[in-house]
Amino acid sequence: MFIKPTTIIQVWTRAVSAGEREEVLALYHANATLMPTFSDRLLRNSEEIGGYFDGVFKNQSLKVSVEEDTLLIEELSPDIYCMSGIYDWQFGHASGFKNVRARYTFIVALKFSAPIVHQHSSQIPQKSADIFVR
Repeated sequence: MFIKPTTIIQVWTRAVSAGEREEVLALYHANATLMPTFSDRLLRNSEEIGGYFDGVFKNQSLKVSVEEDTLLIEELSPDIYCMSGIYDWQFGHASGFKNVRARYTFIVALKFSAPIVHQHSSQIPQKSADIFVR
């Protein structure tokens, strides 16, 4: 079990960057939901989440890093936290490396050995949508 919510995101980031499938999946609760960065599907179980990461891990040059100054932590109850912020994904690409900035939200329950109960991640748009420009 985890003592601090920040430890969860540190372990997740390290495990994803290392391509450690089993370690990543061990962080997700059996009933977790994932709205992933690179898919338009809502993933609702360990099998779907595992399949998503199988695709992500096909890139051997993968690295994820949290922009620490963007990390917001909100205590929802004594053992449930919401963590939000921005992380950077880096992938090997035919022309070098590709960087993708994404925003994330993790809901974690420290009482579970697999503490991630929900994660939502989406790529940050390159520019504001015209609908919001006056």
